[in-house]
Amino acid sequence: MNAINSKVSALVLLGWVISWPSQAATVKDGLILHLDAAEQVRAGGVSPTNSTWRNLAGSPDAIAGNGTLHGISSSASAGWTGTGSRENPYALRLDGRQAYVTGPGNLELPALTLEAWAEVEGNTLRGATLIGNDFGKGGISLLIQAASQSPVLLHEVTFTPVDAETPVGQWHQFVATIKDDAACIYVDGVQQATLPAPRKLQKDHYPA
Repeated sequence: MNAINSKVSALVLLGWVISWPSQAATVKDGLILHLDAAEQVRAGGVSPTNSTWRNLAGSPDAIAGNGTLHGISSSASAGWTGTGSRENPYALRLDGRQAYVTGPGNLELPALTLEAWAEVEGNTLRGATLIGNDFGKGGISLLIQAASQSPVLLHEVTFTPVDAETPVGQWHQFVATIKDDAACIYVDGVQQATLPAPRKLQKDHYPA
């Protein structure tokens, strides 16, 4: 995952994600990567040295390995943030330039769910990549477009925008479920689109 001008905390189902501290119990069945900023800050504090983002999936399907933070210690505008309140939850702020996170495993799976809680701030040339990977014919990414501030699904080399408003400066839940070369996109629990998402899976391809 990398994100541009976005604050991200984390949760993932059958794929890998980013989220705000959840009040509900995490669904463990099929969970392969679960990155949670609140748990990370509680365990390791807000220091830039808290750079190995622990995978909390804890299921038989979990990917071995954790998320790794890059560029956090060298950026004044990136790092762990928040007070832990509902209005200002613990989060990971990424600066849109050199700070990003890489995770273990390969998202080139035939069926997966990506879920991210994120607050996107400001406009950038490309937008914010919340989670996913751009490389390879089987790659998949969930982004927020800079100009319209709407979700975009990147599959293969195709950017498919979704007609949904996601105003900047507010926390939103983004979900994409992918199966049988089709995707369903949800924002804040409401289905916004069903769209084709063909991919040519490369099981041996390892995107960071």
